[in-house]
Amino acid sequence: MASAGKPRVLLMGARRAGKSSIQKVVFHKMSPHETLFLDSTNKLVKNDIANSAFVRFEVWDFPGHVDTASPAVKPEVTYGSGCGALVWVIDAQDDHAEALARLQATIVAAHRINPAIVFEVFVHKVDSFSDEQRIECQREIQNHLSEELASARLPHAKLHLHPPPIYHPSVFEAVSTA
Repeated sequence: MASAGKPRVLLMGARRAGKSSIQKVVFHKMSPHETLFLDSTNKLVKNDIANSAFVRFEVWDFPGHVDTASPAVKPEVTYGSGCGALVWVIDAQDDHAEALARLQATIVAAHRINPAIVFEVFVHKVDSFSDEQRIECQREIQNHLSEELASARLPHAKLHLHPPPIYHPSVFEAVSTA
C-alpha cells in the first residue's frame, strides 16, 4: 500500500484503454504480450515505486468507470499539492469522443486545485496503425484538446501528448517525463 507524503502520478482514462498495461510494462517489467491477460481494474490501486533512494513516488491507477471530475474522487486530496502528473490513456482504436470529454472535465477540476499539475496524454494501442494513421490520430486529439482547453479558459495548462505503444521503448521515455 502507498504511504503518505510521496509525490504521486495519477493514471486515468477509459475502461480497457491500457492504463494498467502501461504501468505493468514500465514499472513491473511485464512483457507487453502478458498484459493481454490482465483483468480490468475495478477499484483504485495505489502502488509504491521505489527504484532507488532517489526515485520514490506513488502511482494511483484509477478504474475506467470512475468519474474523475466528480467529488467522489476527493479532488483536493487526489489532485492536491502531492500530485505532480496526471497520465490520461486514450485507446486510439476506440471512439475517443467520450474519453476526451472526460479528460477535459478532469483537467478543469484538477487544474483548479493544482495549477502546477502536468497532464500527459498517452495515445495507446497505435501499434497496428501506419505512420500516417498515428500522425492523423494524434493531430485530431491535439486539436480537440487545444480547442476544449481554450474554451475552458485553460490554454496554458501543461499538457503533453504521446503516442507510446507498449511494444516500443518510447513508452519508458514518455512515462519518465510524467
